[in-house]
Formats: sequence, C-alpha cells, structure tokens
Amino acid sequence: DETCEALAACVSGIENRGESVQQLVDVTSIVCLLRAANAGKLNAVKLLLQLGFKERINETLNGWTAFEMAYDVAIRARSGYIESASKRWVHVNEAEGQQILYHTNTDGHPGTPSWRRYKERYWSLPAVLKLLEAEGGCRTYKDILNTPTILDAYHSASYGFTRESQPNREHWQILYDLEGPIPASWEEDTLTRLKDIYTDEQGWMRPSCTLLDRWPQLISVLIPSADGWFGASLRDQSRVE
Repeated sequence: DETCEALAACVSGIENRGESVQQLVDVTSIVCLLRAANAGKLNAVKLLLQLGFKERINETLNGWTAFEMAYDVAIRARSGYIESASKRWVHVNEAEGQQILYHTNTDGHPGTPSWRRYKERYWSLPAVLKLLEAEGGCRTYKDILNTPTILDAYHSASYGFTRESQPNREHWQILYDLEGPIPASWEEDTLTRLKDIYTDEQGWMRPSCTLLDRWPQLISVLIPSADGWFGASLRDQSRVE
C-alpha cells in the first residue's frame, strides 16, 4: 500500500546515501509502530519490524505497547461491527455488500477515516495481532475489563448476540486467546452496573431479550406494564413484551 511504498522509498534513499537504516530506527519514535498497529496496517507493521523495530517491539508510549494498542483497537472494531450488524441483521449480507456496516465506527466528523479504512482495519487486525505476538510482542493489560468475555456478557448481549452467535466469530478468536486474567468479581460488578443503567433509564431504554436471558436478575429493577409484562427488544431493535 501507499504507506509501505513511502517507507520503502525512504529506506532506499538512506541506503543509496550509504547511511545506516538502523541508526534512523534507533532515533525514530516508537509512535510510528503504534500508529501502524492502531490503523491495522499489516504490511507497514511487517516492514517496520523488518527494519529494526522488532528490537523495540515492547517499548511503551504512555503505557501502551503496539500489541496492546492493536488489541484495544480490535476490541472496539469488533464492538462497532456488532452494533451495526444488530441494526441491520435481517439484511446483513446486503449491508455488508454496501459497506454500511462500517459507518458506525466513525463519529462522522471531518477528517475521520472512511469506511474503506475502517473495513481494512476490521479485517486486518487479527493478522496484526498474530504478527506482533509471533515477533515477541507483549500485552500490558492496560484495561483488564476490556475483554471479549466480559463484553459478550453485556455489550454483545445488549445488541442481541451471544459469544457463539456474534458475526464473524472465528475471525475474532484471537481476542479470546489473548485476553488476560479476568477479575473474580466481574459478573457481580457487571450485574450491578447493568442494574444501575436500567434503573436510571426506565421508560425509554429496553434491555434486549438476549441480555435478559444472560442476566434474568435485571427483572428486579424493571417496571412492568399495567398488565404485568416487561418490555424488551429483539436484535433488530423492534420492541416486544
């Protein structure tokens, strides 16, 4: 891609001048590797590691390694796709073909990446993670609650998906393989958080049927209708009781 072509041209120029590429790598900020990992630029990450950044693969910037950065971005890319797929599940194949599923990954402000960049990142991040792991990358576990197991229990479930039914399940297996130790109290803490949310948002925010299946204890904070039914929503956001 263009990034790799620019890097290759830079390296070629340095070598033609008889200068040391490694010397350039030694004085270059690790931010370039983190940005390549963050963007899911697999070929750029490969090239940077080949040029000498492999020796600095676990160098941190504000507590982030390239590996941790890629993991965090992959978690968010998966979550964004799940949200989009939930809204369009009946026509998900058509939506995929029209690239609609990648639009909610951006806030729509000028200068944010296009759907093409978000799509590239979504599909390339698992390969980036595998590469960084193979080259000796380490996680710093900057956010121990940011794991697919915990997110599946409330975020994915809120949009009508389980761990097994989520879109592109096998594509994201590496996130489960790499997740760190999960706090023993995570289920209790998650349930408390969910109860707070649905207590505060009574009247307009309905839990999904999938979420209620996962956390039946939520019924205790929901207000039933006059005839005793509780409101919920299906995967496509349609309302049921």
